[in-house]
This record gives sequence, structure tokens and C-alpha cells, in this order.
Amino acid sequence: MLGYAGDEIEPNFSSLEKLIHPDDHKRVMEILNQHLKGYIPFYESEFRLKTKSNEWKWVLAHGKVVELDKYGKPLRVTGTHMDITEHKRTEESLKKYAQDIQGAKEAQEENANRLAHLINELEVSKRHAEKATRAKSE
Repeated sequence: MLGYAGDEIEPNFSSLEKLIHPDDHKRVMEILNQHLKGYIPFYESEFRLKTKSNEWKWVLAHGKVVELDKYGKPLRVTGTHMDITEHKRTEESLKKYAQDIQGAKEAQEENANRLAHLINELEVSKRHAEKATRAKSE
């Protein structure tokens, strides 16, 4: 998924940890530590990992401690990483689209307010013109 051969990354978390995007690192580690300490029953997080070609891929990670030592400390965790990069791109596109729609809605409301103001000014001008026409006739 990341473009690395099996022997290019050691099969431990510290190797994977080095690939986590700096903006995601603290959050990922907090969630993982909550699981490792037994506060939450399993680990789940979305974050970015650096590929071999120095791009970032979004992953959805699920994991669970499956083996403890005699003191109750985690020995082994198993889990999966699923590539959700396209999902995240679609999500971002939808957010931008929603922002564009909101902007268009606000612009439409502003135009409606301007139009209402112009209509009001026209009505006032019409009343003044009618008053002037009556005055002239009299």
C-alpha cells in the first residue's frame, strides 16, 4: 500500500511511527496509548502515512492487543490498515462544494436584500413623482 518492500520496514510500531504525518502523530499516539493502557477496547484512527515516493496516503487503522506479558503489559498487537485516500479526497471535495453552496446562498441573500432595498427606493421615488404630478395638476 505504501510502496515499500517487506524488508524495507521492520515489523514493529516504531518503524511505522516514523511514517506518520507530523500533524497526525500526537493524536494517533494518544489513541494508541489509551488502547495499550486498556482504557479503550480497540484502536481505531484515521491518519496519513508517508509512502516510499514521499506522498501521503490516508489510512484507517484498526488494532487490538492480542497478547499480554505476565505483568499485563502488551506484547503483541494485530490490526489492519485500509487505504482511504480516495475517500478523503472525495470528502474534501464535498466540503468544498458545501462551502461553495453556502457562499452562493449568502451571495443570493445579499442580492435579495439589495433588490428589496432598490424596490423600496423605487416605491419612494414613485410616491414622490405622483405627488409632484398632482401638485403640478393642481
